[in-house]
Amino acid sequence: MSAQRRVLTLAHLYPSAAYPGAGPFVRDQVLQLASRHTMGVVSPLPFAVTRVPTARRVFATPKTSIEDGVLVLRPRLPDMPVGGPAANSWFWAFRLGPLLKRVYDDLDGDLVHAHFALPDGFAAARFASKADVPLVVTVWGSDVLVFGKMPAARRLLTSTFARAQAVIAVSNELSQCAAELGADPRRVFTVPPGVSYRPPVPRQAERERRGLAESEVCILWVGGLVPVKQPLEAVRAFEAFASESRASSARLVMVGDGPLRRVVSDMVRERNLDRTVRMLGQLPRDEVWSWQCAADVLINCSRSEGTPLAVLEALGAGTPVAAYALPGIRAAVDAVEGGTLAENRTPADLAAAIGSELSIDRDRDALAQEARARFDIAGVGRTIEAVYDTVFGAA
Repeated sequence: MSAQRRVLTLAHLYPSAAYPGAGPFVRDQVLQLASRHTMGVVSPLPFAVTRVPTARRVFATPKTSIEDGVLVLRPRLPDMPVGGPAANSWFWAFRLGPLLKRVYDDLDGDLVHAHFALPDGFAAARFASKADVPLVVTVWGSDVLVFGKMPAARRLLTSTFARAQAVIAVSNELSQCAAELGADPRRVFTVPPGVSYRPPVPRQAERERRGLAESEVCILWVGGLVPVKQPLEAVRAFEAFASESRASSARLVMVGDGPLRRVVSDMVRERNLDRTVRMLGQLPRDEVWSWQCAADVLINCSRSEGTPLAVLEALGAGTPVAAYALPGIRAAVDAVEGGTLAENRTPADLAAAIGSELSIDRDRDALAQEARARFDIAGVGRTIEAVYDTVFGAA
């Protein structure tokens, strides 16, 4: 059994009153590890001074709280108006250094674990270098897939990975990216996000609760309404599927919120899809899980991803996936033979994948059982503990 550790986690992706949908996958890992280890969390709340409603939510959120037995501190950090992710990372390192030292000392910490390579990982690396403490960094997707293409940010990623004793990536693609950015391949570990699965619920009961008729096809999309998630392509793919299949009873349910909400709403209205597309906004996780169980298929059309939590949740609910063939999604779907992938990554191709997937008579109970066995958070927690052991030279 792994030794017990005292771990300081740095993660702006962590649910809060200001950002309730941010990073549930990070919190799941922290709480799983907290069953055996002492965990403390520093979760910065970034905000833009020009976005007054968001800033108000940020400043209304308590700076310190105990959540599920874990100490969580939430310093407020304004976004840098210029300089992009590189400037933001330097600013975070400067502002967070004293707080990280205080919390780490109070914990009598053994290591720092940063989630998301920039700005969190870089700030943690600067602190770890000054304090001479071990560092683990988890990369989740855009921190290397997007920032890794920006020269200034790329240099910071390289220095961050050079300082880390271990790098965790949620897909093989991200592991390869981390190695290309300077991480020692011997210290890069592929570990899926892990899901704290809800208890199974009868699908028919959930469909009735959601007002879905027996013959109605429910296509579910879950994600932030942000450019990288390409929600407009989800609408286009649904429109093409409904038109080509003549599935008049098909419905697209979109769960999530973000800056593209009005743009997506305008497209839905302009294309006369108001009766067949439902935009539900941000929902509590229990409500998202209910939709995962009720849906016929989950779709994903992101431009880039690691291994999306929504995909793993859907598979654990027994709901198959139709998605663009991104490496992280392919790894999850292929592991349990749980979906159909669109190789060409166009809305028309995704529409065809939806049709193909819905023509398959799947054993949803068997799919759910296999996905839960593979992606449950308990097993992921044990794997992360094993990574911690490598930092201290343990077997």
